[in-house]
Amino acid sequence: MSDFGALSVGLSGLLAHRKALDVAGHNLANVNTPGYSRQRVDLRAQTNPITAAIFAGSTGVGKGVQAGTAYRLHDQFVELRALQEHSTDASLKQSQQVLTQIELAVNEPSDTGLSAQLNTFFAAWHDVANRPDDLAARQQLIETAGTLAASFQQLDGSLSALAENANYELNASVVDVNTTAAQVADLNDRILASVNADFPAGDLMDQRDQLIQHLAEKVGATVRPQENGVIDVYIGTNALVRGNRTDVLRVDSTTTPGVSTVLWDRLGVAATPGGSVGSLQASVNTTIPSYRAALTAVEQQLTTDVNAIHTTGFDLNGAAGVAFFQMGPNGISVNPAVAADPKLLAVAATATGLRDGSIAAKLASLTGPGNAYNAFILHLGIESRTVNRQVSTQSAVTEQVDAARESMSGVNIDEEMTNMVAIQHAFDASARFLTAVDSMLETLIKSTGLVGR
Repeated sequence: MSDFGALSVGLSGLLAHRKALDVAGHNLANVNTPGYSRQRVDLRAQTNPITAAIFAGSTGVGKGVQAGTAYRLHDQFVELRALQEHSTDASLKQSQQVLTQIELAVNEPSDTGLSAQLNTFFAAWHDVANRPDDLAARQQLIETAGTLAASFQQLDGSLSALAENANYELNASVVDVNTTAAQVADLNDRILASVNADFPAGDLMDQRDQLIQHLAEKVGATVRPQENGVIDVYIGTNALVRGNRTDVLRVDSTTTPGVSTVLWDRLGVAATPGGSVGSLQASVNTTIPSYRAALTAVEQQLTTDVNAIHTTGFDLNGAAGVAFFQMGPNGISVNPAVAADPKLLAVAATATGLRDGSIAAKLASLTGPGNAYNAFILHLGIESRTVNRQVSTQSAVTEQVDAARESMSGVNIDEEMTNMVAIQHAFDASARFLTAVDSMLETLIKSTGLVGR
């Protein structure tokens, strides 16, 4: 190697370590940037030519160092695991949120909940049994029954509104998924162009990973890496993003009344979303309707049981009892005829028993509707407690995976500072080497050939 070649070796050291220092500075600048993966520069020795040529020789010494393209410290396996765990976590938290809203609507146990109102209703029958000819007691019973019926209707209305809100959120989430998918496709295009041009694409990949994690949380998206840094995104077996192209999702709420289905718009077939969208779809189609159906079953049992006994009695006019409750499109309500005339309460076992309250006593001892409502509350409590426990467990798992990902890809200030010191010393050494070569060249040029003059 000539002295001029040595200059090239020293220069390569300066350039390579300057690039490594720039990357370390970039890492430190993004220490608090969400989703940023730390980067490194691949330093490679520049070897001598391996093909002999005329006037070309080798001293056996290399030609310095070459800095490759900056790359991310990134564990694909951990990333895939993180997508899965975040999807499960988002799904469970969405279920937890819906069940919490149902619990708030039910408001049990409380002094104003349906359980307390059922107890008050049956206690009113007991009062009438003790004073069967007291119109004030009868009127109080009717008012209590009206309040109970209105509470049933209010709770059902709250559950219906909750279903509408969940359906609205489902539609908004699908729009968000389509927008995010388009952004991922655009980043795929930009990353492909960068990789093909041998430009660093780590920051673009970090942005894409953030978006893909969002898709995993929303719809349980999975990924399939392709060539040149491109990643395809799937929901089930269908591609949401393929290269720089996307498919679009939509929500169909018209084909089957009361049922919302997430469809592939182009194919017209049902998608199989996970994450929060899958949980929302289940809430709209299954969870909330099941609790509304259970509440309706309690109303029907209350109506059937009360009417079955009430119609066996006689009112103050000596006439046979009529239905006390009725079921309509809006749920349970007091028979308008009974509500308008307390004398129509049929609490006597015979037509002449004006002071007979035996039928009212039977109604006061009814336990079926109360037991049915307690079973409703018990089921809600068990399901909610189960989901809360699952959320707690899954959150711990997700945190562990995120910690593993952070240990691999996150920026550690102490480590970067240590690298900076090592890079600085290497840069200084290369500069000192250039100074030594310069001194040698100066001696060679200015002092050679002066002997004998």
